[in-house]
Amino acid sequence: MIPILILLSPLAGSLISLVLGRRPREICCILSSFISLVLSTTALISVRAEPESFLSGEVILDGLGALVAFLISLIVFLASVYSPYYMNLDEKKHRTYYFLLQLFDFTMLSVCISNNIFLIWVFVEATTLSSVFLVALRGDPTSLEAGWKYVLLCTVGLSIALFGTVMLYVNALEKIGESGILWTELMRNKSVLDGRVLETAVIFLIAGYGVKAGLFPFHWWLPDAYSEAPTPVSSVLSGVLINCSFLAIARFYLLSPSGIVSSLLMFFGIISAIFGSIAMIRQVNMKRLLAYSSVENMGIACIGLGAGGIGIMFSIFHVFNHGLLKSAAFLSWGGVERSNKMGGVPPSVAFSLVLSFILLGGCPPAGIFLSELGILTSVVRDVSVAVLYLISTFVSFSVLSYSAMEKGLGKMLAEKSSFSAWIIPVISSTISIAAGLYPIPILHIIEEFLGGVG
Repeated sequence: MIPILILLSPLAGSLISLVLGRRPREICCILSSFISLVLSTTALISVRAEPESFLSGEVILDGLGALVAFLISLIVFLASVYSPYYMNLDEKKHRTYYFLLQLFDFTMLSVCISNNIFLIWVFVEATTLSSVFLVALRGDPTSLEAGWKYVLLCTVGLSIALFGTVMLYVNALEKIGESGILWTELMRNKSVLDGRVLETAVIFLIAGYGVKAGLFPFHWWLPDAYSEAPTPVSSVLSGVLINCSFLAIARFYLLSPSGIVSSLLMFFGIISAIFGSIAMIRQVNMKRLLAYSSVENMGIACIGLGAGGIGIMFSIFHVFNHGLLKSAAFLSWGGVERSNKMGGVPPSVAFSLVLSFILLGGCPPAGIFLSELGILTSVVRDVSVAVLYLISTFVSFSVLSYSAMEKGLGKMLAEKSSFSAWIIPVISSTISIAAGLYPIPILHIIEEFLGGVG
């Protein structure tokens, strides 16, 4: 019952934090996220090729869910440790922040282990409701506008996803009965479903969840939300929230991984990668630059998913590494912001910023370099796609490298910085380097998952 315990920790922590004082509340958040991290690590190590089901099949533990749950738990834990250093809130906002951060953690983890296609939708919607108040936490006009845009656009997108979910279930109800509400049953019996209805439903699902994943042209909420949210929240939004939506896209795409669905996913992937990389050039605000980097990277992941074959495996590997490095980049930038208020950037903070930005751009030995290389091999036969893909990755690397050097190595201070300001983002970057140097365990988990549901 590890999946259930993974959920109970942040849920209990969020409720307990409401009655605690300031410092105990911070410790409670760190402890609850650490317990989730230990449990999700255990789940990832013990995951099998065949999905394990619990609660009459409503909850599953498979390789994809376990990998994303581990990523969520890790990044929320790092954000929890980082938050006391960065956040300076009054008592009311402090209580709200720690309650919602843990509730947000609970909703994202719920997406990972849900087998019921309607519960997947419910929990993706719940991630919006639990995080919108974190985006608008400052309460000034710009943050309120960002929160409003975020909830409005994501609600529209998820309405489209709900339509696709209903269409999929009605199709399954006629062919395989009430068990068609479970994703594993749909995968097992997809050959008996009406092909045209299935394909149409999956298109609606990809379009709907694509809004939450930040794919072009549905990405307009993303730069404002990332730039207005507190930096620890931005690290979670960019590092794992969009990965939850990608998880939903991947699950439903596997029901119909060919034909027009594949072509559509490739199309959205290409235009997202190109648009995101070009938009990065024009950005002065580093948070907005990182937001457009997310658009580009989600595009890259969708290119791999649409290409099929090893592209699917490397697209999942890509979102894992992107989550690690994007979280590191945001937390590093938070350290630079705080340091600039003191007149300059300490060397340790500059190091963490340069490291995370360059690795995020795709520099070896980061795992993201390996995933981008793997996705390239899956599209190399299509010259036009391969060329556009290479252009987007080159532009992204150039912009991120230049920005890191300019912002990180500008005005240096000899003073030491807070330990949290640099070691936490370095941890994420180091894990991605380890994944790049020794990718076999993670790739094996992904390969077993794809083999188990294929």
